[in-house]
Amino acid sequence: MSGIAFAAAPAGGNLYVELFWKNLTDSSKAPNDVPFGCKVYRSFDGHNFIHIRTLPAPCTFYRDSSADLEVGKKTYYRVTTFLGDQESPPSNVVSTTPLPPWDVRLTAPADDAQNVSNAPTFTWTKTASVGAHQYYAGALWDTLTGQMALFTNPAQLTLVDQTSWTWNQDGAYTGTQWETLQKGRSYEWQIILAYALDDPLNPTAVSVAADGLGFWTLGVESTDFFTFTTAP
Repeated sequence: MSGIAFAAAPAGGNLYVELFWKNLTDSSKAPNDVPFGCKVYRSFDGHNFIHIRTLPAPCTFYRDSSADLEVGKKTYYRVTTFLGDQESPPSNVVSTTPLPPWDVRLTAPADDAQNVSNAPTFTWTKTASVGAHQYYAGALWDTLTGQMALFTNPAQLTLVDQTSWTWNQDGAYTGTQWETLQKGRSYEWQIILAYALDDPLNPTAVSVAADGLGFWTLGVESTDFFTFTTAP
């Protein structure tokens, strides 16, 4: 069995840890000796592990949504395979510390704002500083046509630690119908994606404030959806 990888834990009270691992095949064993299943063990001190779940083969994934999990409480895992009454040595130990929940609130253009610029500056605030960095993507809908445009950093796919964006400031929509907004038109906007990571290079925990793009296992609806109308 090779190393375990994992991800934890979306916001909004939906706290869980996902474990992924790869079983190693021993070519010296007969075909009938493939693992009968896997056993998952958890510890809160890194030393005393308890068996929390037995999984039938093939097994390479487990989601731990136990009520024993807590924000800020470091949790350790290891996995074994078994065949009959024989159990393999444990895998490497991995750990994660679940992040707290947070949210994003829109500030400008305000809900029902009128005479807004056709190149408005969108601003929002985070309700808490969570993780090492926060990642955002905004979405704008033309309420007349139903078309949507995203505002993100094309190079990074998300806006990292940013809480404002002036429409088309990166020139991504220059030469298109979205270069500027239409005069006298109503639009709806939201932060469609917002999440925080504990470590940008080797993340072990994520807290999702909004996910309407399907980045994470479970979608999280944005709290705010604001409508505004541009100046005629």
